[in-house]
Amino acid sequence: MRKVDPVLEPAYGIYQEKVKSAARESARHNLELLWEILEEMRREKKIDYSIAKVGERLKAAGGPTTQHIRNKQGESYRDIIIAFADCVGGARRFVSKDSSPLEQLLVSIDDLGVRAQIRIHFDDARKLKVANDNLRSAFKNLQLGSSIPQPPQTGGAVLGNTDILPTAPPSTPLPSTPLPRLSPRFRRALETGITPSRLAERGMSVADDGSVLTAEGDILFPPAFILAIQEVLKW
Repeated sequence: MRKVDPVLEPAYGIYQEKVKSAARESARHNLELLWEILEEMRREKKIDYSIAKVGERLKAAGGPTTQHIRNKQGESYRDIIIAFADCVGGARRFVSKDSSPLEQLLVSIDDLGVRAQIRIHFDDARKLKVANDNLRSAFKNLQLGSSIPQPPQTGGAVLGNTDILPTAPPSTPLPSTPLPRLSPRFRRALETGITPSRLAERGMSVADDGSVLTAEGDILFPPAFILAIQEVLKW
């Protein structure tokens, strides 16, 4: 007795029934040829088990044409192909070579409702990735302290638009000057940007040294980055 992979047993049972009920020897031969082609496609890890694709290979091997399989007399062929595709998780419809992995997955799902739900989840994941990329770009462009004026070496230091402070000698500590306060808008942006839960949603985490890590553990922002922002928020 022919040994069959347990995964294929449901399809093999249908195949045996069709072979036994075939009226002519040529019909039995063609059904046996069909099964051999289906097993060959599985070994090649094919995902497209559409009538067009299977029929193309069956005709090339000397079997009936694709049109014959589509006709009324080709019902036995179609039943075997469908059962085999269901057993191996293959697609019953044509799958373009240029299709994305997602499309190749969706085409194998007959339930339109399930297919739509999967597509929605993947679309949400793509949107989250875009938001993640935007957040990373915003962090990279953030230059902490770039808006705080630095005292020049000579002359006077400008504070705001009109106040002039005398420049301290190099060996003398600079006088304590209140730093400009962050606007509520900037404060909210920084506080939101470094929230651990928000970073986690975008595949990032904060290390003990204050650096920001990617999901793969790579350093996205250097040590003390988060600590520096927290210090700014104290102003």
